[in-house]
Amino acid sequence: VLIKKIIDTRYDQVKKGMSYGEVCYYLGSEGKLVTTENEGASTIRTYTWPFKGLSHKNESAKMVFKDGVLTQKSTIWQKG
Repeated sequence: VLIKKIIDTRYDQVKKGMSYGEVCYYLGSEGKLVTTENEGASTIRTYTWPFKGLSHKNESAKMVFKDGVLTQKSTIWQKG
């Protein structure tokens, strides 16, 4: 439960408009690059961060960056 509270606190500190580096700082690691797309002159990259040490082993944070700036964040559950 304590680990989940720490991860939730870190996740909650991540805000739209932050850079990729800032998000990595708050989450404590670099994310895993999932997709890269070009949208006009912009680059959209989606990363995931696993929530390690939880009973929900397949839950992770998903972050979308446009030109290196966070535009979306969510949690995802993967069956497995």
